[in-house]
Amino acid sequence: MHRESESTREQESEHGESERESERAWRESERACVERGRASERARRERARERARRKRARERASARGERESVSEPARRERASPGGERERASEHGERERERERERASARAERERERESASARAERERASARGERESERARRERERARTERERASTHGERERASAHGESTSEHARRESAKARTEREGERARAKRESEHAQRGRARARAQRERERARTERERASAHGERERASAHGERERASAHGERASKRARRERERASERGERARTRREGERARAKRESEYAQRGRASERARRERE
Repeated sequence: MHRESESTREQESEHGESERESERAWRESERACVERGRASERARRERARERARRKRARERASARGERESVSEPARRERASPGGERERASEHGERERERERERASARAERERERESASARAERERASARGERESERARRERERARTERERASTHGERERASAHGESTSEHARRESAKARTEREGERARAKRESEHAQRGRARARAQRERERARTERERASAHGERERASAHGERERASAHGERASKRARRERERASERGERARTRREGERARAKRESEYAQRGRASERARRERE
């Protein structure tokens, strides 16, 4: 009977060890799944940052191309003395546009840094919670093992002292171990559900942050569009002013040319009149000389 009790205890111990191994393997697979999710999230954030960087580079290149595609009459107009003020105005506008872009990039980097810091803090808190849960589980397993060892030792002594039936003792031990295993499984299930809820909350927080980032990016894009439209209106106004100045200068030059032509014609008429008078006086003098002769 004593040998039968020993074999039963060995079987139960082997069964408990296999259950603990399976539970350990399940926890390892859960941890690996969490790590894969984190790696995927990091890769997604890297791709989003790279897309944003390429988009900003394209926008800067497009703005630079628009500024460099000024027509030849406009360049000649800027080369004129009156174009200095316009060049200074366009230079100031470009500087303000670059400053707005730099401020927007700085704000976006700050938001990404704060978001990354918050995510790192949440990940550290989650890791701390997992470590605490693992430590508590190990403590419970050690306490349970101590209780089982003490209970087994006490039961053996009582069975030896009072002649209690070993098979009945083994059945009670088996029922107790089964109850404890069920309690461990229920506790592990509760911990897994708690971890899943935490991951769902973190996922919802990330979604909210992503939506907020998208709204801010759309707002910054709208600001840039409005600034670009304002610059276009100012450039059109400056172009109209330049055209009116050019027309006024053309009218002034035409008036000056007409004045010079009028002065030239009057000089031609006065010279012809003087030459005619000289010729008349010469002919009169010649007639008088012939008359005297």
